Amino acid sequence: MSKDLYTYSGKTSIQEILGENILYRDLNPVSPQFPPFDEIRRKLGLEQSFPPRKVSPDYARIILEYLKIKDLNLPQQILFLGDTPGNDGAVVRNLQQLSNRPVFGFIGKDVPAETGTLSPDPPIFLANRWELIPEFFAHIRTLGFRWDRETAVLVDMDKTLIGARGRNDSVIDQARMEGVKKLIRETLNKQWQEDHFLLIYKTFNEPAYHFLTEDNQDYLAFICLMILAGVWSFEELIEQLIQKKITSFQEFLNRTAFLLQHRPMPVVAPFFEEVFLATVKGDPTPFKSFRRMEYLATIERLDCLQSEYPAEILQSEITLTQEIVEIISFLKEKQFGPFWCISDKPPESTFPTDDQKQKGYLPLHQKPMKIVGKPLLSRLSQVTLKEI
Repeated sequence: MSKDLYTYSGKTSIQEILGENILYRDLNPVSPQFPPFDEIRRKLGLEQSFPPRKVSPDYARIILEYLKIKDLNLPQQILFLGDTPGNDGAVVRNLQQLSNRPVFGFIGKDVPAETGTLSPDPPIFLANRWELIPEFFAHIRTLGFRWDRETAVLVDMDKTLIGARGRNDSVIDQARMEGVKKLIRETLNKQWQEDHFLLIYKTFNEPAYHFLTEDNQDYLAFICLMILAGVWSFEELIEQLIQKKITSFQEFLNRTAFLLQHRPMPVVAPFFEEVFLATVKGDPTPFKSFRRMEYLATIERLDCLQSEYPAEILQSEITLTQEIVEIISFLKEKQFGPFWCISDKPPESTFPTDDQKQKGYLPLHQKPMKIVGKPLLSRLSQVTLKEI
């Protein structure tokens, strides 16, 4: 599947598509019309003060509260559009178990080397083409999905609505990595070593080290900083991990605290304190300094080219996924709703600081983005008319 086969179809913003019904990692709605996470948490009797992650049933419980129409009842069925069988798949399954409603989850990505296939495993349907959304609707129609029912629609943001997995997701990853690089470069100045950074980042970003990083980019960024600053040597940490002297990020933090007591490094001390204190409190986003750099790197990759050539755009910009944009528009015409967008991005990587606002920076959801993908509307209309 060549990127040249995609089309460029203009610009819009997440806000224009979905309004402000957006839940980032902190689970506080962007829209002020809805109660904050703490209020929902107390209503549900959840003791954990920090928001749960996607795989937790509590995450689905919170989502279901926001899906209720005017705080009364859930819609009769739920649609979910996402990109990961693990995290997004867990949300779909938990929603099904907890809602007592039919839930239909489309999990997509583009896999050019494979023949286009929709693989049903209800309530999840795996697709290796984003353009298979009409086939998804044709299939779920046979399983009881109804076009004339009240329907909540949940759309994952990262690598689904924007930066489609298999097509444009690498640019999201580039922005995240650039955020780490920018923070460390500006902190260490002459100590910065690009090749050494890439070795560290790519090594610890692998699943084999998830026992340490928990697949948390905040943890990964902090580990990179501590090694490049000389608090740790790369080889020393690897050896400690192999010998299982360090088996978790908390143990890494504790050992780092010991090292800094004996080798004080003022340049990284504020970052250590930031991450250590936030982690002790249970904050899943402890390295907010890094996330603010990620925000800048992300904004720089939105609508930054003059080109309207899809291959060039997909290479350098984070784009809106045309198939997802069109299905949202289509479902709105069918009077579906409520619509919600969910994202694992923390607010620090999506909203500007006060100083940045004064300079004209916009929140991620308000920033115009180019739309690139494949048109679906004619095929969606055929599916609806056939009522398969």
